[in-house]
Amino acid sequence: MISIIEEFAGQKLKKNYQLDKPLGVRGRSSNNDLVRKKIGWDVQFSLKAGLKLTYDWIFKQITSGVNNNKFSRKY
Repeated sequence: MISIIEEFAGQKLKKNYQLDKPLGVRGRSSNNDLVRKKIGWDVQFSLKAGLKLTYDWIFKQITSGVNNNKFSRKY
């Protein structure tokens, strides 16, 4: 997912892989066949499209000044 976000941002991020730390869940995916069968629900967006919508919303919140920059701090 980071590579998709980097594409939207137009920049590469410095990654700090800490391989000595616990790995946790290696991957998350779901089989939505049961939900489709029972209630007719299905996904509306691909992962990339959903991330783009989320990225654009967050970027707008950070850069609009409406929130008095409560989402970002200058270091």
